[in-house]
Amino acid sequence: MRRNILAAVFMIVSISLSGNWASADQASQHPKAVKESKNTASVQTSHLKAVKVSKNSANVLLANKVPVRGLQFTVTGVKVSEIRTTKRTKGFLAKFNDKNGTVLVVSASAASIEPGMGSVLEIVCDKPEAVIITNEKIVAVQKQK
Repeated sequence: MRRNILAAVFMIVSISLSGNWASADQASQHPKAVKESKNTASVQTSHLKAVKVSKNSANVLLANKVPVRGLQFTVTGVKVSEIRTTKRTKGFLAKFNDKNGTVLVVSASAASIEPGMGSVLEIVCDKPEAVIITNEKIVAVQKQK
């Protein structure tokens, strides 16, 4: 089971960061794309929002009602120089593709972001007030039956 999760994480990372697909929707149409497993599912009970916190950075806030295993979204409107995890995503892998603006935040250890509201990522950029988040994909932990 853990191997399957790790394989899925690495496939998602390579797909997202290769620049071959602009969004997770397009990636899911590819025959080798990762499908939802019994333990994860895309959810709409969570949402992301960018908030300026300094002259050169914005925080991405996540409000989630269920544990979250991973995030993928697109950042537009700014030139990103760096992304950093926060307390809520400590130990997660965070990657940015500067060709298509895709951001991927996943745990290689099957950890999850606990339910709540708060920052999950810091985006260092040229115009933090102009950060636009689109193409949100949030993968949540599904309850075992």
